[in-house]
Amino acid sequence: MVYPRYSVIMPDLVEAQTELEEYYSRQVTIDETKVPTLAADEAIAYLTSRTDEYTRRMMERWDRLARLIIVKHNDQVMLESEHGNIKPRGKLTYPGYSRQFYDQIGRDTGERYHLKELIERNER
Repeated sequence: MVYPRYSVIMPDLVEAQTELEEYYSRQVTIDETKVPTLAADEAIAYLTSRTDEYTRRMMERWDRLARLIIVKHNDQVMLESEHGNIKPRGKLTYPGYSRQFYDQIGRDTGERYHLKELIERNER
């Protein structure tokens, strides 16, 4: 979903990714000090529960990100957001596509979408 609107959606994705990476970094430090103090079977159980927690947290965050992207970027109208949440009564923006995108469409489609007749009619 990010690819067609990479430049406007990527900041939301980076925010979610950074949040998860920072959480994992903090937690791994804690886990690395705790696991050596446990017996083998306790360490296995502990690491399994931590892995389950990491996975659950990641899936919840990506689900929240998906919902944010769908709502925030619906119909190419961007709703203002902060910390992964849409701001109530936030500002609306209409980013459109880059000039490069429009130029590429013109190169790919040739004369197909030119409005010669309409322009000529309006000039009369």
